[in-house]
Amino acid sequence: MPAGSYVIGVAPAGGAAIASFTADVSTLGGQAISVFASGFLDPDANKGGEAFGLFAALPSGGALIQLPPVTTSVDEVSSSISELNVSPNPVSAEARVSYSIDRDAIVTARLVDVTGGSVAVINLGFATSGSHQASLGVLNVPSGPYYLVIDGGFGTVSTMVNIVR
Repeated sequence: MPAGSYVIGVAPAGGAAIASFTADVSTLGGQAISVFASGFLDPDANKGGEAFGLFAALPSGGALIQLPPVTTSVDEVSSSISELNVSPNPVSAEARVSYSIDRDAIVTARLVDVTGGSVAVINLGFATSGSHQASLGVLNVPSGPYYLVIDGGFGTVSTMVNIVR
């Protein structure tokens, strides 16, 4: 790739990005780098393990470079997808998911475990702008903490969901 500044999205196979990072390689003209991910999306769920991040190793060796996460303000997210609620939470069998979008979109919901893997993907289909509700069945999902990620193609929003038996 040419030297420049890039945004690298991290996603499970077949899923939408769960994190994005900035990689400014504008000063590396012609050099190769290795980028890898490490850490946990929810460090508290792993006894305080290191937070999830992307790191770059330069061909010259030396210290790893931690890539900064792309930050999105709450206002930017809420202008696209907002009011994400899960009830009941914790959930043992089925929960009602409610959300609002400000434009028509094809919407998907993903249940993501603390390692970043998608344990369930639900195609919610085409939704017009406004408020929506969907059912989230979790009978086949093991107990534990998860992120529910709603993706409208123009942005994502997530919330923590605890599954109990």
